[in-house]
Amino acid sequence: MDDSLSIQETSLLLGVTRPAVQRWVDEGLLPSGLDSTGQRRIRRPDAELFLPVPKKKIPIELPRRSDPVPDTRDLEPWVRALLDEEDAYALEGFLLVERGRMGSWAPVCDFLGSVLEEIGNKWVRGEIKVLQEHLASERLVRSLLRAGETLPEPVQAAQTLLVSPEGEAHTLGLSMLEIVLKELGQRTLWVGSRSPLEEVTELIRSGQVQRVASSASIFKGDPKALETWLRPVQSDCWKHKVGLVLGGRGAWPENPRYGDRLHHFTELAAVLP
Repeated sequence: MDDSLSIQETSLLLGVTRPAVQRWVDEGLLPSGLDSTGQRRIRRPDAELFLPVPKKKIPIELPRRSDPVPDTRDLEPWVRALLDEEDAYALEGFLLVERGRMGSWAPVCDFLGSVLEEIGNKWVRGEIKVLQEHLASERLVRSLLRAGETLPEPVQAAQTLLVSPEGEAHTLGLSMLEIVLKELGQRTLWVGSRSPLEEVTELIRSGQVQRVASSASIFKGDPKALETWLRPVQSDCWKHKVGLVLGGRGAWPENPRYGDRLHHFTELAAVLP
């Protein structure tokens, strides 16, 4: 591959850790290929898309809010920033300003849920295309990943396994869970949406994790499918005294036999030891 970088070279270019780059590759966020020796290579132009270089100034100001329940006027500047294809720097600036205002990432992520819902409503009303909606989610994932890389990684803290149920293609909820957990001093182990159920339960039984956190989006609305995936996970978590957190807007049981069903990121701190 011409003008290509190794995983290590990419991490140095972007100023993030090697595992972060590897995860972006594994999740399909960062395109890559193999060279003649079988080594993973990344095109420099693809890698440079992750650099938060400002290209223009957006004439938008974040509203000052005192009401914790945002109205549409509060959401519109965020929607415009997420849909803007030219200036990722503005979105990251919005995130950091909001983090400073709210004091932690948990309420920021709760607010982002309202922003994403408004983007979905715009698609329903025919105001944006489905591709724009998908790209907005991808931009937010990338910005959260970069923000999370600035948080210290605890060495001896409990480790939480971040996993999506089988068939769940959306990992934005996990990205928000990860940054909230890291800020709360928790280590995370990301397996995302591509790990077979058998490997997930094997990891639970191995003793390597002290908690499992899973997020299902509203698109994962089949209660039977979620129950089929959840049953063995619950069983192994209970047997091995591993905590279990179920988040997102998917059709999880409201009162699970084991574990905690959460609807807001601000609830997360209360279920941690």
